[in-house]
Amino acid sequence: MSTINLIPSLGALLLACPFFFPTHRADDIAFQHPVRLPLGASWRGVCSAPGHEQTVLSCIELEACNLGYAKSCSRLPKNRLCDAVRFAIVNDSASRISVKFVFEMDYLPGEHGLLEYDRLSNTWTSTHPEPRIQKLAECFLQAYLDRQIPIPTAMNEIVLPNDTNPLGGLLGGRLMHWIDLAAAMAAHRHSHQYAVTASIDHMDFWTPVHVGELVVLRSSVNRVFTTSMEIGVQVTVENYIADECKHVSSAYLTFVAVDAAGRHVKVPPVIPETEQQKRRYEDAGRRREIRRAERERRRSNIARS
Repeated sequence: MSTINLIPSLGALLLACPFFFPTHRADDIAFQHPVRLPLGASWRGVCSAPGHEQTVLSCIELEACNLGYAKSCSRLPKNRLCDAVRFAIVNDSASRISVKFVFEMDYLPGEHGLLEYDRLSNTWTSTHPEPRIQKLAECFLQAYLDRQIPIPTAMNEIVLPNDTNPLGGLLGGRLMHWIDLAAAMAAHRHSHQYAVTASIDHMDFWTPVHVGELVVLRSSVNRVFTTSMEIGVQVTVENYIADECKHVSSAYLTFVAVDAAGRHVKVPPVIPETEQQKRRYEDAGRRREIRRAERERRRSNIARS
C-alpha cells in the first residue's frame, strides 16, 4: 500500500494544488491564518488527479490540500501541466475584477494569464478552459469577496458662516446633508455600485456646532441585506483651539445598490471580525425588523384612512 507525502515545501504555501477540486468552505478546519492560504480560505473538496477522481479526502489530507503545493504528492500524474497554481487579484474596480493565474513547474513559473469577473452582472467574462483551474479561481475570488469587511470612511467639514443659522449654529439640514454624503461614500466603497438612499432613522442633535469648528463624520457598513445596506454614521465636533471633541449626532441610513438602469443588484456581504463589528452587525438585524414593523403599521394606517 503506497503512502502519500502530505507535507508541502515551506516556500510553497501560497501555491494551490491544481488537482484539488474544492466544493464548499471548511471554516471548521483550524488554520491560524486562513486568509494566507492559497485560496484565501480553507475548503473541503475531492482529489481530481487521474486515477483518483472524486477521492474523498481525510481531514489530514484536506489540511495538506489547503496548504497547497502538490509536487511531493504521490497521486500526481507524471505528465502534468504544473505542480501548482498561484492566484492574485490584480485589478478591482467598480465594474470588474481581474484574477491573475500563474502555473509553476519544478519551482519555476510557467503559463500565466488573466481571468475576468464582471461585478455588475456577477458573471465571469473570461474563464480558464480547464474546469479544475476555473473552480480554484472561483473559490479564490469568493474568499476574496467574503473578506470585504466594513471599511470606515471619514469625512471632515469646517463650519463656515453660510452653514449656520442666525445664531451662528450649524443648520440641522446641512448636517443631515453631510451625513447622507458620508453614508453614500461608505455604501459606494463597499458595494462598488451606484447606491441610493432608501431611508434614514430618526436623529437627535446632542451638541451645538459653531462657526470655525471641525465636524468629523465617520461611516461604515454595518450589515448587508442582499441588495440593501445599513450604514452607521457617527458625528463629532472638534474645537482644535480648546482641544475638545464632543459627540454631536448618530444616524442609521439604508442604501440600496442599483445598476445604471436603476435595477437592484446584489451586494457582497459584510463579514464582521472585531467584537464591535459583530455587535453592529447583530444590532442592524434587530433595527431592520423594527423598520419592517413600522412600515407595516404605516401601511395599515393608510389603508384605513
